[in-house]
Amino acid sequence: MGKAPAAWKNAGAGEEQIDFALYHVEASGTTAEVDVVMFDKTESADGKDETNMSQAGVLPVSQRFLIKEIRLNIDPISAATDVPKLLDRGVFELLVNSKRMFICPAIEILSPSAVIPAGVTQAVDHAVGMGYKLENYIMIQGGVPFSVNFRTGATAASATQDIYVTFFGELVRPAG
Repeated sequence: MGKAPAAWKNAGAGEEQIDFALYHVEASGTTAEVDVVMFDKTESADGKDETNMSQAGVLPVSQRFLIKEIRLNIDPISAATDVPKLLDRGVFELLVNSKRMFICPAIEILSPSAVIPAGVTQAVDHAVGMGYKLENYIMIQGGVPFSVNFRTGATAASATQDIYVTFFGELVRPAG
């Protein structure tokens, strides 16, 4: 069981606390070793198939989110060699208020639903990963900017791939 930071406050009067996922999907492009910035778009402008953020790069001031688990997924209909290219030396970095809160090789946080497609070195698709369950939860306070930088791998993908990032945790928001 993980632990919340001292600054975390559970829901108080006039608030509700729910299990929630914050997510963003962004295209990788076809250039190696570039930063793909995520959580900088909104659901109203880009659609809920891309993100569920109501404001770009920040939660509303009246909300706060406690990240308990991080998951990364690469487009499940990728070419056989493109997923390994994006992950080879790919890096995941979470910034909250311009402060690095979490960083690791991207391959370490793959979702349980991530798939490495069949290709030259393997005959069948196979699922990989477990996500990353934090021992020390990370808080995102409403009004405080945050982002994810996904550094693409050392070899360029042959086609643009969708990169999915999901934070699972608890959202506190005004009740009603």
